[in-house]
Amino acid sequence: MELSHKAKERLASPNVGRWAVLLGVVLLSPSLVGGLVLDDDFHRARVLGADVIPISRLDLFDFCNGPAAVRALRDLGLLPWFATPDLKLAFFRPLASVLHYVEYTCWPEWPVLMHAHSLAWYALAVALAARLYARLVRPAWAAGLAAIFYAVAPGHGLPAAWIANRNAVIATALGLAALLAHDRWRRHGQRAAAAIGPACFAFALLAGETAIGVFGYVIAYAFSLDRSSRGARALAVAPYAAVLVVWQVAYRALGYGVHGSAVYLDVAHDTGEFARHFGPHAVALLLGALAFPPADVWAAAPPAGRWALTAAGVAFLVWFCRAVAPLVRHDRAARFWALGAVLAVVPACSAMPSNRMLLLVDLGALGLVAQLLAARASQRALGRLMMVVHLVVAPLLLPVIAMVPFAVRAYLRAGTRELDVRAWSPAETVVMVNAPNLLLPFYGVTAKRLVSAGRPTLTRVLASGSEPVRVSRPDAQTLFVRVEHGFLSELSTGIVRARALELGETASLHGLVVDVTALDREGLAVEARFRFDRPLDDPSFRWLAWTGATLVEISLPEVGAAATFGDGAPTRAVPTGGSPRDR
Repeated sequence: MELSHKAKERLASPNVGRWAVLLGVVLLSPSLVGGLVLDDDFHRARVLGADVIPISRLDLFDFCNGPAAVRALRDLGLLPWFATPDLKLAFFRPLASVLHYVEYTCWPEWPVLMHAHSLAWYALAVALAARLYARLVRPAWAAGLAAIFYAVAPGHGLPAAWIANRNAVIATALGLAALLAHDRWRRHGQRAAAAIGPACFAFALLAGETAIGVFGYVIAYAFSLDRSSRGARALAVAPYAAVLVVWQVAYRALGYGVHGSAVYLDVAHDTGEFARHFGPHAVALLLGALAFPPADVWAAAPPAGRWALTAAGVAFLVWFCRAVAPLVRHDRAARFWALGAVLAVVPACSAMPSNRMLLLVDLGALGLVAQLLAARASQRALGRLMMVVHLVVAPLLLPVIAMVPFAVRAYLRAGTRELDVRAWSPAETVVMVNAPNLLLPFYGVTAKRLVSAGRPTLTRVLASGSEPVRVSRPDAQTLFVRVEHGFLSELSTGIVRARALELGETASLHGLVVDVTALDREGLAVEARFRFDRPLDDPSFRWLAWTGATLVEISLPEVGAAATFGDGAPTRAVPTGGSPRDR
């Protein structure tokens, strides 16, 4: 697949950046109907005064911060019983929080305006990326091609389409502004740009942790493009390093960070775990940036599948690196894009691999691909593959990704269509014997109740996953729940739990004590006892289970009997006899 001379002329036009912006916004326009979903509902409820988490309404990305918060959130039903007792998911994003606060205060019933706001930030990010490519990439048509690649990259769809993830787009746009200012300072000696760059970097960090990747590009610039002395280059990097250090000190001093989650890692405190996962995570992210499959596929795959994807990714990256090696050796800009992308991928590896982490990685990866296509290597099979992936598949996939929030919202509604959540009494305790994942109970039920009543119904989720669960009832107040593949086998449980449950481990919630009673041969917790503070037939309980494709109300088995609930498992009650551990 080769570009015609006429196509190259159009890509070399000074207006190509505007066309890239327009193309990206048009492809993302389906997100305007995405509405509020997942964290959006909690953000809105907190801003409007729901008494859920006793922290500032301007601190919307502090989801859970230590043992006291875990106890409170488990008692409310906003965390499951197996959440890490000292779980911390607290992100320092004051700029993003303030913008959300303004939106939910001024137009809380108009999510279309919030999505338009997100698209405006994405348009700015694409315009700045196009400007940076125009300054650094030669020939000019390759710079235009890079701008198009960046505008339609599928990994940008979710940050631009999910309101709660807009922080990554804001951080990227401000980070790109910092890089442009840095280039103006170092190449043209603009003194104002020397201050504007670090200032933009500081604001980018206040929008989201994504901006850490900008520092990688500053280092790459010093090594690849800055032709001054070593001392001058070090001094040019110093202001950005100082901003990063001050931000990190404030981050820690204010109590932000992550702990106890398998989805997020804190590099400073989980250094060993980060090092263990770095290689596979980096391969998955770079493969997602350059080709397929998306890094999300790696995250969702079983262990054997992850090894296979990692091996395939390494093979592809070796092929790619061999093709670009001559270009990187002889072209300073290509060296900058390559080194910048690699350094930007390092902080992205602190979370479970996902293409939504690629906003800054893509900047270098796609700039390098465009320069590869402009070289003689564009005649090779790799060049043709890159053209198909980034000019054909990517534009088709981006609007599909932009509809993901809408699809998730439809899924949550479908999963609770049999339930009249708003009619439930605040005095009731809703107990879900099983749910296909943690999204449905906490976002489909709890969030809906939170939005309608200002406070969530007390909720308990006993097991998460699509496989059938076996429930036995030895006495009036106790249930034994058995899940053959383990309580933590479902992917979303990793958000709130990193380590395995241990035999005898206990969780105490308001009105409920849970203890793990059996492990399988691999050491996974497959059975737990749930001891409630009142009889299970008490009218204050509302019992639900996932059957077919929705949550429905159920009746528990009689004392001494058992029942099976779940996808494809007909509910049945049978006499059990003996101890639950013997069954």
